Amino acid sequence: MSKYTLRFLSVITILFLLLTKSVWAQGRHHTFIAIDSVSLKKIDSVEIRYIKNSNLISYSKGAFSIRHDDRFLGSLLFDASGYSSLLMSEEKINNLLSHNLDTLEIKLSTNGKRIGEVIVNAVQNPISMEFGKIIYDLSKDRSKNLAEAISRMPFITVDINRKVLLNGSSNFLVLVDDRPSFIKGTNISEIIRSYPKENLKSVEIITDIPPKYNDQNYSGIINFITNKNIVDGHNTSFELTYGRILSSFSGASTLKSGNIILTATLNADNDKSPRAEEKNIYESSITSFIQKSFENRKINTFAPDIDLTYKIDSATLLTARAGFSLSKGKRESFIEINEKEEYYSKREETNHTQNYSLSYFKNKSKNKPTFDASYQHRYYKTELALNNDFDTKGMSRNNLILNENTFQFDIIQPLRKIKIDYGVKANFRKNREEIMDIQSMNFVQNIFGIYNSYVYIKGKFGARAGGRLEQTVSKFERMNNMGKQNYFSLLPFISLQQILKNKQSLTATYSQRIQRPAIWQLTAFNDNYNPNTIYVGNQNLAPVKMNTISTRYTNLLKGSFISTFEYTFANNTIQRTVTFVNDTVTMYGFENLGKTSEIKTLLNINRPIYKSLSVNFNGTMAYKTLDGYVDEFIKNSGFQGFVSSYLIYRISDKASTSMNFGYYSPEIYLQGKSNSMNYYGFAYNRSLFNDLVNINASILNPFRKYSIRKSNYINGNSSRIVERQINFRSFQIGASLNINRLKERVKTASNSIKNDDINTSDSKRQ
Repeated sequence: MSKYTLRFLSVITILFLLLTKSVWAQGRHHTFIAIDSVSLKKIDSVEIRYIKNSNLISYSKGAFSIRHDDRFLGSLLFDASGYSSLLMSEEKINNLLSHNLDTLEIKLSTNGKRIGEVIVNAVQNPISMEFGKIIYDLSKDRSKNLAEAISRMPFITVDINRKVLLNGSSNFLVLVDDRPSFIKGTNISEIIRSYPKENLKSVEIITDIPPKYNDQNYSGIINFITNKNIVDGHNTSFELTYGRILSSFSGASTLKSGNIILTATLNADNDKSPRAEEKNIYESSITSFIQKSFENRKINTFAPDIDLTYKIDSATLLTARAGFSLSKGKRESFIEINEKEEYYSKREETNHTQNYSLSYFKNKSKNKPTFDASYQHRYYKTELALNNDFDTKGMSRNNLILNENTFQFDIIQPLRKIKIDYGVKANFRKNREEIMDIQSMNFVQNIFGIYNSYVYIKGKFGARAGGRLEQTVSKFERMNNMGKQNYFSLLPFISLQQILKNKQSLTATYSQRIQRPAIWQLTAFNDNYNPNTIYVGNQNLAPVKMNTISTRYTNLLKGSFISTFEYTFANNTIQRTVTFVNDTVTMYGFENLGKTSEIKTLLNINRPIYKSLSVNFNGTMAYKTLDGYVDEFIKNSGFQGFVSSYLIYRISDKASTSMNFGYYSPEIYLQGKSNSMNYYGFAYNRSLFNDLVNINASILNPFRKYSIRKSNYINGNSSRIVERQINFRSFQIGASLNINRLKERVKTASNSIKNDDINTSDSKRQ
């Protein structure tokens, strides 16, 4: 990133923070509008007069906005052609303002109907807080679709390419009605593009992961709570998007008939990255050379899912899910070394995924135990074929097959002052790797876990304490070599929370999570796609215990303001290692070695600045330290983090525009670091035909076709610099269709405030 770009971003950031601070310090803005008491549509022609001491102070049409610092003095007169006039008293206006609501909708009745009671529908802050989680109520959100609503939620970042991050990471757990789903953090953006917002009641965001789910090192949990009150009928929506790099189709349909709810989704992507260059610079005390490769990439993905829920009775639900995914990709590279030697290499990869699950849920009443039993099966197969003209073997093939079965049983027992949560989980994984039909590796991992936690809430204080006990047994066999690993893990958890006034809270948490090696880190296959680079796995990798201590301040009075301080440390961590086989070949691998510590601060600001302008700001800054032995003792440390901001301006009820910009600092490795990167983009969204059709367009980095991702690795007296060219400029245009054929729309009544003593005279417009 150039110094001019850095200066520009610094100035923009400073101005943004000053603006946010000044706006935050100002009194809250409140807007009065009028709506028809029958159709609930906004009355744009209404005239609103501000009267004080029998004098007309101001006049506005369509809406009246005030900044509430102290008591409001005066009254408001609402007058519209064809409607009965309404005079709101000073006392009632101040009563409404005391509720800290942004928008107040005043119902007006047509002429000839006496208004005996005026109901004010308040558009409230959709963000609320319960112990251990933040809840985003979608019935109070005015976004046109789920994708827009997600971008407004605390801790969540959505960039212009719709990639969803939680706490800056895509490694988060996705639940549906408190149960694990097939959706992963990496593909959640495919789901939210078309899933009907009306089918969801709320979204819960959990960053302090309780013992029930801390069997992986997730950055957090996003829990989608479905709307159980939808009536018979169907709701179907789909979106078609065309882009320079990525084109996609996504669709979702929900059918409700009696006690059965059927939901189906379909996602298809075509990823065609234009030609990009990668440069590898090798330097040692003996020799140096430069390798360049020019790569074209194409990936096609097809993924249908189906979800069937049967309501046995008022307290019992039975849910079955099935999902399938097929992905085919091809990468072609032309490689040259020192502008002399030239090679051709082709990599073809096919991925098959199948998921099946069955769950049973029973809850008779709030004071009775809740039972939840589930089974999930996952099948994953990768077929990899490499063809090049620099290897004497020419073609090499590799098949990787994963079978995973998971059983889980949970009970929640509410007592008088304590809620007890306990359960058991068994996970059986079997991996098989076949290389050139010559050798194979079998890897079996069985995980048995039990957890128990206690929740105590008294007044505005809450505490959760518990732990997870796990036994992991791993076996592997390759050719005539066999190995076995046995791990016993106790993972404690404790969280304390104090609720303060004005929707504020303080939270302190200590947790221990386990980080297991990914399947691609365990594979024994040597990837020889590049003649000077070898990627290998390590079947002896062991899980790592990650310790985290955090404190958090939360303020949800005006949107959300969340500040977190976090310290994480671990020993024997999984690190990527870089070794130089000879003067021309570099080998990348993985080892359990050394230790890692990280001191991190996180900041989330999500709030409306003005009536039509809102911002979602996420920032992380961490100081990271790593050490370990790779031929010699190595220690590396430095600052790393990111800043991402999403601004959305609502032009009207039907149209909005947004800007997204972000900055990623250099990433720290054990043997080196990367460079920094920044991005920016713009988007436009418009709904038509009473929200039946939605069109959208976006552009990312319009003035930069490529960006360079640079990584520097050092091993002894040798170094390797990798400069990877990334297709940076992209655009997308799309259209979506939402067909709602419910017999009656879901009732999502906003909070209402009744005013009985407002002047109800039948005076008409003169």
